[in-house]
Amino acid sequence: MPRVHQLSYLKLIHGLLNTNEQNNKYYNTSALCPHCAQAPESYLHMMSCPHPEVAANRELDKQALWTALKSLQTPPLILGQIMAGILQTKVT
Repeated sequence: MPRVHQLSYLKLIHGLLNTNEQNNKYYNTSALCPHCAQAPESYLHMMSCPHPEVAANRELDKQALWTALKSLQTPPLILGQIMAGILQTKVT
């Protein structure tokens, strides 16, 4: 995996991704999501943005995650818990 992807994943895991909500605090720019413009772009909003393009990319990423976890022979109980945790995210 390229280093830039590794860094993005680490930022995502630790809640350090740069969002418009964060930029608004420091640079007084718009906090709205650049795709749907319906809510501030926060980490949680990125996981549930209703914009069709974002939703489609999110679905592709979920499928890639399931495939990768299965190929790593993740135990079914753990795989089920990860899936349940991701699928319950319905925050706007």
